[in-house]
Amino acid sequence: MRFSRSSSYLVKHKHIFYVRISVPQDLKSVLGKTEIRHSLRTAYLQDSRPKASRVAGELKQLFNFIRQSKKHMDQQEIQRLVDSLILESLNDIERD
Repeated sequence: MRFSRSSSYLVKHKHIFYVRISVPQDLKSVLGKTEIRHSLRTAYLQDSRPKASRVAGELKQLFNFIRQSKKHMDQQEIQRLVDSLILESLNDIERD
């Protein structure tokens, strides 16, 4: 299930919302995947929209960082960065 343009990073699966963002073409081989998809830990659309927007924005910034640093990091380090960023973003949002 997809939602409006303002929530284009949202997908719903089994009553839970997920953030989903396509990995840019130039980073697909570095990340080893075509998209990043992660639970937003909510079944409520009104809660999921700001979470998805924030996580997607931070992932875009991370993509730029990876482009600049990929020669110095292996795929596992990059994946740990992605996972860490998502978890930190969601935890920060829940504290706000």
